[in-house]
Order: sequence, then C-alpha cells, then structure tokens
Amino acid sequence: MSSQDQSVWARLDRNFEMFQEARRGHCLQRAGSLCCLECGRTDRDSEKGWRAYLTVDGEVATYCPDCAEAEFADA
Repeated sequence: MSSQDQSVWARLDRNFEMFQEARRGHCLQRAGSLCCLECGRTDRDSEKGWRAYLTVDGEVATYCPDCAEAEFADA
C-alpha cells in the first residue's frame, strides 16, 4: 500500500471516529430517552422493539427497531 493510500485511510479513520463521538454526544444530550447508536434516532412514546447491548467496554449500546433488525437479524 502506498503512503498516499495509507494517508487516505488514516483520514477516513479519524473522520469516522469524530462522527462516532458526535453521535455519542447527541445521544448523551438526549438523557432520559433512548437514542439509537447507529442512526441517532430517539424513542417515540414507549415504542417497542428497541434493543440494548452491553459492550466489551462495559457501556450500553441502544438500537432502534430498524437498526436492531438490520444489525442483528442473523444473531
């Protein structure tokens, strides 16, 4: 892999990490309601189908019904 390719991948990794942090920040601002880790959507009127998973870091990751189905349909 060329050094230019490595530079592009490094920038993509940094941008993805920044995006993930921004999404987590959005979810933290929505305290008191569920917030989907994948799309950022918040729950609506006790909507059913939300899933919560404990990560290897000991954090809770919540997913809306649509993202939960897409991410864990085979699980």
